Amino acid sequence: MAKAERIWRSRPGLAYRKLVDGGMLYDREAQQVHHFNETAACVWESCESGQTTAQIVAELCAVYEVDKGRISPDVKEILKEFGDCDLLK
Repeated sequence: MAKAERIWRSRPGLAYRKLVDGGMLYDREAQQVHHFNETAACVWESCESGQTTAQIVAELCAVYEVDKGRISPDVKEILKEFGDCDLLK
């Protein structure tokens, strides 16, 4: 399966709260708090609803009125960071 087709999903046991300027995630298992800026919060919310990389990029292009080439590397980096922190299943 191509990376753009992977469906990103949040790992169970995480408590997320949307904030005015981003979001906050509490990982009960690791007892860690993660603070997200607005873009990372949008990506996280997409993971909670089970979206592909392409769907996340398209959504952010619409929200921020930027082209795919500009937002795609940011989305991929945010997803990598989520993976590195074991926040995705």
